[in-house]
Amino acid sequence: MPTASEAAWSEAAFWSGISTRWARETIPDLWLLRPPIERDVVVFHDPSYDLDRRAYAWSFSFHTYAVDELAAFASGLAAAEAAAWEDDQPDVATRAFETRRFLLADRLLHWLVPWLHAVGRSGSTDAADGDAAAILDMGDRYRIVPDLAGTEGLFVPGEDTYGPTELDSPLDALVTSVWSGWVILDAAATVADMGLFEEASRHWTDVAKASPGSALLWRHLSARADRTAALFAGV
Repeated sequence: MPTASEAAWSEAAFWSGISTRWARETIPDLWLLRPPIERDVVVFHDPSYDLDRRAYAWSFSFHTYAVDELAAFASGLAAAEAAAWEDDQPDVATRAFETRRFLLADRLLHWLVPWLHAVGRSGSTDAADGDAAAILDMGDRYRIVPDLAGTEGLFVPGEDTYGPTELDSPLDALVTSVWSGWVILDAAATVADMGLFEEASRHWTDVAKASPGSALLWRHLSARADRTAALFAGV
C-alpha cells in the first residue's frame, strides 16, 4: 500500500505524461480538427475565469486553457501535495489534493474522456483509450460524480450535469460537442446519422456501468445521445 506522498508522486507523473502526450506540438493534426480545450469541446461554456481563479492561489498561469496546461497544473498540485506530506504540512497537502480533485471533477473529466474516446475512434493514436481508462479509474477512486439514488432536485428542470438539455442552436452546431452526447472531431465529416447517436447512447451506458464514481456524467451523456438520435429521426 503506497503512502500518501507516494500516491501523490505517482499521480504527478501521470498528469505530466498527459500534458506531454496531448500538447499541440505532439498532436498537431488533432489540434486542427478539435483542440483539447473545454471551450472547443463543450462549445457553449468558457471556463477561463474559473481556471484563473483556481490557478492564482498556486501562482500558476494559463495561456491556452488546453489539456496540456490543465494537466501540468494537476501535476504541479500532486507534486505539491507529495512534498507537503513529506514535510509534515498536512494542511498544504490537503489543500493541494482538494484543488486537484475539483479540477478533475469540474474542469476535466466531463469533456476530456469524451474527447479521448473520439480520438480513440479516429485511430489517430494508441494512447487515447488507455488515458481515458486511467482518468475514469481516478474518477472512481475519488467518487467525482456517482449516480446516487434520489438525485431528484439536484438539477433544475431542463438541466443535467452538463447544463441545459435543450439549447436554442441549430442541430449542426450541437452534434459535434458533448451537448449531443458524442464528440465528433471532424465537423466537416458530420452527417445526420441517427445510428451514430444510438451507438453513443449504448457506449455511455456501458461506461456508466463500469465507472460508478463518475456514472452520472455518462448516464446524462447517454440520455443526450438518445435525444439527438430522436432529433435526427424527425429530420
